[in-house]
Formats: sequence, C-alpha cells, structure tokens
Amino acid sequence: MRILLSETDAMAERLLTARLEALGHDVTARHTPGGNLLSAPDLGSYDILMAAPPHPVSRMRQYMGEVRAAAGHYPYVVLIVPEPEPLAPRSVPVPVPPPGPGGGINAALRKPLDLTLLPHILENAERLTTFLDRMEAAEEEGGLALATPIRGVLEPAAFAQVTHAAMDRIARGRGGAGLVAVVLEEDDGGKPEALGAALVDLHRKSEILGRVGAQHFALLLQDTHGAYEAMTMEARIMEGLAARPEMRGRRVRATAIALPGGQKMAEHTLTLGANAASGTLLA
Repeated sequence: MRILLSETDAMAERLLTARLEALGHDVTARHTPGGNLLSAPDLGSYDILMAAPPHPVSRMRQYMGEVRAAAGHYPYVVLIVPEPEPLAPRSVPVPVPPPGPGGGINAALRKPLDLTLLPHILENAERLTTFLDRMEAAEEEGGLALATPIRGVLEPAAFAQVTHAAMDRIARGRGGAGLVAVVLEEDDGGKPEALGAALVDLHRKSEILGRVGAQHFALLLQDTHGAYEAMTMEARIMEGLAARPEMRGRRVRATAIALPGGQKMAEHTLTLGANAASGTLLA
C-alpha cells in the first residue's frame, strides 16, 4: 500500500519508514508545514495517511473532511499522537484527541512508538480500504455488471451512500458501527440471486443489506455497539445460510468488520456439499 508519512521528529520518521518498508509498503516521508496534510501534493495517490494532529485539534473533524475531499477518496488515517509535555509552572497542556473513532481518524499511534502495533494497524487499513474500493468500483459501474436487482437489497450507489453517512456519523463522535461482508467464493456466472434472496430473509430491519459487487454483499449495522454486535450478526447469518437447502454446493465467506478502524471481529467460511443437509463453518 502507498503510505504518506508526515512526521516532524526525524528519529520517529526513520523508525516508522524502516518498519513500514520492511513490511512491504511504499512509503513517502514528507515534511508538511505544521503537519498539515492539505499541503502535500498528490494526496489522492495514497492509501494511508500517517501524521501528527493538526492545530487546533478542536477542528479535527473539519480537517479530516477537507483532507478526504482533497484526496478524492477515503484514505485510512493514522494519527501519530505526541507524548504529553511535562507541565511547567503556569503552563497549559495542549489537548490531544484520544485514539478513538471521533474526528474522522481510523487509528492512532501514541509516542513513544510501539512498532509492534504497526502490522495490526496496516492489516486493518488494508481490509477496510479493500472493502471501500470494491464498493466504490461497483458504484461507478452503476450496477451494469451486476445481475438483475434483488428485491430488498440496496444497489451499490445507495449502499455506498448509507455507508459513508455512517462513517460521517462516527467522525462526529456518535458511536461506532459494524458491517459484515459476504462473498460467494465461486464462479456463479455473476448471478448469485440465491445468496442475495437468502440474506434478505435472514437479515433484520436494523441491518441495512446492500450489494457491493457481482458476488459481494454487505450488511451494515448502525449502532453504538455495532462493531461488537456485528460478530453476533455474522454468526447468525452464517448459521442461517447453512440451514438453507438452496445454498447446497455453495462456498460463502463472511467477515465482520468494525468501523472506522477496520478490525476483523470474526470470519467464517461456509462450505456445503451438494447433498449436505447443513453446512460446515470454518473459522
């Protein structure tokens, strides 16, 4: 993945660059005035942005919105949180946003840096970025490459709209969300209507079901604890699919993902024999 690193501390920059490159990523280290990512050229060419918080931090959400607008897509943002400075007499500490979902950031690294956290953060970033890229690609295709619309399933453009609205709500600090990505892992001629119809029957009214590709579906759960409840939703959906006769001979994978961090909460693969009465769930 392409990573833009904006770090004013030369030692931290060298450590992060070396570790990121060792993990196989393409890193561009660039000093931006005050850590302001908006001054970086070609912002849209990066998948991950790693930088210190802007000043003032009170406008974090607005700043992140401007950064993503300038990028033209949804880059994964990792905030490098500086160490708190020792309090001098009559000094006032500079507030630093916590590494939570608010403000539009996806993850945070606190100083002193714990480089063992990087692989996990990058794995989450790749998972979320891959999902969003697939969703946006399906949206741009306008559904032309998809099969006949399935009643009860949002088409890519509509599902992308509600997903981005959920991400914006999280950026405002209003809880989290979770989603379950469901993919038919076989060549079905691009017409997985049976899976789509089964998901329509199995999902609940609080879960928004949409299509994000020819053989890809997703369920969005907008709730304060949606990221954790997505694990329960993923298990319930897969158990329901395993019990449906029309899913025999199919191979389906479902992954529960937390928003906005992209953490994998749970993942199972359903394999059904052509004559099986029930499926086997593989973690």
